[in-house]
Amino acid sequence: MKNLWNKTGWILFWLSLPALHVYLRRSKRTRILIKSGSKVLVVRGWLSDDRWQLPGGGLHKNEDPLVGILRELKEETSITLDKSQLKKSGSKSQQSELLHFDYELFTARMQQITQPQLKGLELTHADWIDAESLNLGNAQRHVIDALMTK
Repeated sequence: MKNLWNKTGWILFWLSLPALHVYLRRSKRTRILIKSGSKVLVVRGWLSDDRWQLPGGGLHKNEDPLVGILRELKEETSITLDKSQLKKSGSKSQQSELLHFDYELFTARMQQITQPQLKGLELTHADWIDAESLNLGNAQRHVIDALMTK
């Protein structure tokens, strides 16, 4: 059943690509790079091209990006961080062959890995993966490479 759900999301992603292109360019978004040793937390969305990406999502109207990323992280993975654990890394752009959008990027370090517990249907996978072995699109690969060295 889960495989059918994943395939349905993939098909809908490709069918809705023009609408996603417009929507994502207009929305305010966030992402977070959470590191624990050499591992980073990555997710795969239901409505996606099935690539790993950094956790995050859209902000509510007039929502502070710091509050929004903490909300998104908890909603999607059940991982709770404190504001003091986050460091803002600036505004970034995700430009891939498919989509383009801007987002506020935050970073955090965790001493111990907390296993994500997926909530809802938005994400299909979440895992801690060694940063070197990640199969990310070029859009997020440069962000990971730059921030892992800090």
